[in-house]
Amino acid sequence: MGWIEESAKVVDALGTEDFAKILTDALRMVVPFEYTVVFAYYLELKPLDLYDDFSKVKRRVMIDDYHERPYLLDPLYLHSTPLVGPRLTRLRELAPDRFYQSEYFRNYYVQTGLAEEIGFMVEVGDDVTVVVSAMRPCGSTRSFPFGSFASRPERALPFRRCVRPSALEGFDLEIRGPTCC
Repeated sequence: MGWIEESAKVVDALGTEDFAKILTDALRMVVPFEYTVVFAYYLELKPLDLYDDFSKVKRRVMIDDYHERPYLLDPLYLHSTPLVGPRLTRLRELAPDRFYQSEYFRNYYVQTGLAEEIGFMVEVGDDVTVVVSAMRPCGSTRSFPFGSFASRPERALPFRRCVRPSALEGFDLEIRGPTCC
């Protein structure tokens, strides 16, 4: 099945419980990746995990440990607001100088086992930004490098069209109480 058929499934899934999984499956038609996580960022509150496809063991590092404070140093979190329109970016493009020597990288990111991460960032209103992260682990056998988005931005067009405020109606974005930091 191709992108057109998969994107039609995404539209059909709007507002359903299966929206995130179907969106992830469709995005994999554009670029191969192994893991997905969708976070909603709202002001200083801990990120809200809207969807992920991690195993239980991987989830401990990628979600549970992340919520213990590493998110405060995550370049995707730090650049999630304010946005000027939807944005597709590589983590390394947002990372500050000396990122790979940083506390965040040494104490958290190395544990994730990721080689590359791209984020599709969309402000959905009321100071909420949703970030759909697509990730490849170290040693991945996938042949489509995320770097080619820079040289061929038209490859990212399906992501940009799919990850828009209207498409994100399928997520439950209710911020549940003031569970700050």
